[in-house]
Amino acid sequence: GSLKFPGDAIHDDSSYSFRAHPPCSVHRKAYELSLQMPTEIRLEPIPLTQILTDIFQKEGPDIGDIGLYFYPADTVN
Repeated sequence: GSLKFPGDAIHDDSSYSFRAHPPCSVHRKAYELSLQMPTEIRLEPIPLTQILTDIFQKEGPDIGDIGLYFYPADTVN
């Protein structure tokens, strides 16, 4: 798939090819969502603090909260 950034987020308004891989142990919901993901994901920059506060409230994310890892397509075998 590809990640698409808006023009002001990255200087050349590029798309970047990627591959998504689950961690060794993945939650069923994350796996099912990964099967439904489109081939192009359009990203919108938002402040990270807002996400962390809304989702995690008291404690920040840890390794168990990772549902998918995204790697550049040309580096994954």
